[in-house]
Amino acid sequence: MSTSPETGTSPARRTRRDSNKEINLEEKIFRLLAIVLFGFLLYFIVLGYFVLVAIQYVLYFIEDQPNRGLKAFTGKVRTYVFEIFSFMGFASDKLPFPFSPFPKK
Repeated sequence: MSTSPETGTSPARRTRRDSNKEINLEEKIFRLLAIVLFGFLLYFIVLGYFVLVAIQYVLYFIEDQPNRGLKAFTGKVRTYVFEIFSFMGFASDKLPFPFSPFPKK
């Protein structure tokens, strides 16, 4: 097997390394697109969350206690936002919903 005088590696080894770079580049581009998508989605989630908070306050004002169903749902949304931030900040490689199940808690 011949080696390249410039790199000291065989052509087959360079090809594998080049294909690994291509895969790594594809992963990086996919992650960038996912971060942009989830960042855009976060904008609407936060707006919706404020609406849910306002509804919860009205229900609290009328009933003297928070609505349990709405309280549970806003907890799930909070967990979902945490998952998005974890992915965007590279603390996790797990893609958030819709690429994985919606948080149960």
